[in-house]
Amino acid sequence: MLSSSGSSTHNRLLAALPPDAYTQLQTQWELIALVVAEYLQVPGEPLSYVYFPTGVVFILVCQVDQRPPLTVSLVGVPVFLGTYSTRWGARGHLAGRALRLPAEVFRQSCQNEGPLPNLLRGYTALRLAQVIRNVACGRFHLLSARLARWLFKTDDSSPASEMRLTHQALAELLGVRCEAVSHTSGMLQRQQLIGYRRGALRILDHAGLELEACSCYRPMGTGDQSGQT
Repeated sequence: MLSSSGSSTHNRLLAALPPDAYTQLQTQWELIALVVAEYLQVPGEPLSYVYFPTGVVFILVCQVDQRPPLTVSLVGVPVFLGTYSTRWGARGHLAGRALRLPAEVFRQSCQNEGPLPNLLRGYTALRLAQVIRNVACGRFHLLSARLARWLFKTDDSSPASEMRLTHQALAELLGVRCEAVSHTSGMLQRQQLIGYRRGALRILDHAGLELEACSCYRPMGTGDQSGQT
C-alpha cells in the first residue's frame, strides 16, 4: 500500500469535509496506483470499494450489446466513483493514484444526514448535468471542436504536464473511428495547437485550442472545472 499522507487534499470532495468527518474516513482509506484501461467498476457487478481520484483520470463507459464501449463522462482529480452496482463501468483514462475506501464504510457514512451526503447530492446533480451535456455535444458539434474540448477536460483533470493518450483511446472517448482522430489531431498539430509524440500529448497553445473547442467546455461557468467537480 502506498502512503496516503496528504493525498486527499488533491481530492476536492474529501478536502471539503469538516475535520471530524475527514478523520473518520482517513483511518479507513488506502492509496493505490492505477493504470490505463484498468477497470474499477464492471457493469452489473457489486462494488467492493469506492474510489476518490487524487491524480488519476477515469472515464465512465456504457456498453450496449456487443458494441464497443461508449464514453459518457470523464472523472478527474476531485471526485469519487462508486455505487452498489450500475449498468456502466469505470476504467482508467490516464494513469495515477486514487484513495480506495471499502464500500460498506462509505454506505454507513451516507446513512445519516451529515456533510458527506450533502456533498454527494451536489456532486450527483452536477454529474448528471455533465452527462446530459455530453450527449448533446456528441450529437451536434464537429469532431475537431469535440476533440479540443475533451483534451482540455483531460488536461484540467490531470496534474501531469502531458497526457499519455493513444489515438485509439481518443477514438473510444469520442465514439468515432481511429482514422478520424488521426486526421483531426493532425490538423490541430499543423496549427501548432497541440504536440503529439510517442503517445505523449501536450497542449501548446491553450488560447488557440480554446477557440477551437466547442461551447460545452466549461458550460456552467467557473464552478465547473470541466470534469473536476
